[in-house]
Amino acid sequence: MRVHTLTKFELRRRIDTIGAASGTAALTALIVASAVLGSSIGAGRGSLVLSEIIAISILPSAISIPMISVVTGAADATHRGDRSQILAGASRTSILLARLSASMLASTAVLIWSVTVASVVVVTTAVISGLPFRSGDLPGAFWGAVVLVYTSALFGLALGALLRSVAAGVIVVVLVTFVLDTATLALPAWTQILRFSSLQNALLGEGGVGVGAGTCAFTLWILLPATGAVIRMKREES
Repeated sequence: MRVHTLTKFELRRRIDTIGAASGTAALTALIVASAVLGSSIGAGRGSLVLSEIIAISILPSAISIPMISVVTGAADATHRGDRSQILAGASRTSILLARLSASMLASTAVLIWSVTVASVVVVTTAVISGLPFRSGDLPGAFWGAVVLVYTSALFGLALGALLRSVAAGVIVVVLVTFVLDTATLALPAWTQILRFSSLQNALLGEGGVGVGAGTCAFTLWILLPATGAVIRMKREES
């Protein structure tokens, strides 16, 4: 089976479900709420800035995407979910590449949807309230959204593919992003190499995080888990 065929299969079995529809509705509600919150903050200052509201509205997506990617990476491993694809002639490497493609496509859809919803809320608020409206630093806002979404997707996918367990993957994501990243803020500066957020901060040029710390974070939370996932799949394939 070709990778693009497997990618379609992975997308279809993740999207064409009641859970996916409910999740999309919940995520949309959170994006709208974030955009409304951002608009309220802007209204308090007397003007609406689209770039700032996009930065706020992307946060629910950045939080949910690693969870979604864990599900994609782990697939149905505990229920031998790969068996039908393998029996159809697909290699485990092809399956992993298909899941990577599916995760990136899903992340792109979420990114576009988040920016679109935020823009609609801002424009609607500006028209109704009559408040002045300006775009702000849109390139910076888009770049920030891209970094948050795609690094989070790669993080979740790598963990899911390595652990082959949705529950374990989600627990690690929560511990790393909410517990470890927060706890190390009170520790010496060198501990920033342990934070997943250091990768994002390095790419965005924020938080005083250098390229070295960002590279260490990338290696620790994306490269090593992805390498481990590939090795594990190769062993299962042999």
